[in-house]
Amino acid sequence: MVFERALTRDIAVDATGRAVETVTSGPSLWTRSASTVAGLDAGPWAFRTLASPIVLGPTGVLHVVLTARGPREEAPDAAGRCVIRATVPTATDPRDVYGELLAGANVLLTLDENRNIARIIVRSAPDDPELVVELDVARVGEPQSITPPHSGR
Repeated sequence: MVFERALTRDIAVDATGRAVETVTSGPSLWTRSASTVAGLDAGPWAFRTLASPIVLGPTGVLHVVLTARGPREEAPDAAGRCVIRATVPTATDPRDVYGELLAGANVLLTLDENRNIARIIVRSAPDDPELVVELDVARVGEPQSITPPHSGR
């Protein structure tokens, strides 16, 4: 997969139930929001493109996972699943789009019974302002069609 051209789709839901759906393709980004997940289909898409080559959405999290080093097994999670911890190193490549932003961050991967990634947690270094991203991974191996919304261009 070439990350810069990969299509991703994600839905984020906050504590009140408000939902935001995002589709990314390289530097292009479409979003829509609604008061509930069920209301997303009625929401209009907003399109924008980024000037920088930063990778967005779940593909961006995967990029962080792939840069992490020093994997070591942790205690299993509450469900008995394998958990692996690694650390994002200091950026040495000037082309690294995240630079020092995530240096020292912890990456925790939880694996399901088939050794597929079931959960990803990225937690920033303790001396930085806290950033925690938690993604549950579902429907591994199931086909899903992702079509970018019409951009109007």
